Amino acid sequence: MLFVDDEVHLVKMAQKVLGRLGYSVVGETNGHDALDRFRADPAGFDLIVTDQTMSEITGDVLAGEVRKLREDIPIILCTG
Repeated sequence: MLFVDDEVHLVKMAQKVLGRLGYSVVGETNGHDALDRFRADPAGFDLIVTDQTMSEITGDVLAGEVRKLREDIPIILCTG
């Protein structure tokens, strides 16, 4: 799972909580970095959870770019 949020404490919390539930969570705090990581290994992720409102790149833009690489990946957009 790729978890993307520009708030560091939320990424760390998600990694901790979801990790305890048995998920392997890769966290990124920048949408561009998340996209680069996904581009490097599109098959390495089975889900993306991303914040909608981020300063560098919004969640819907990130989702659109990811879908160009892999149409079948589930993407959850969240917002506070």
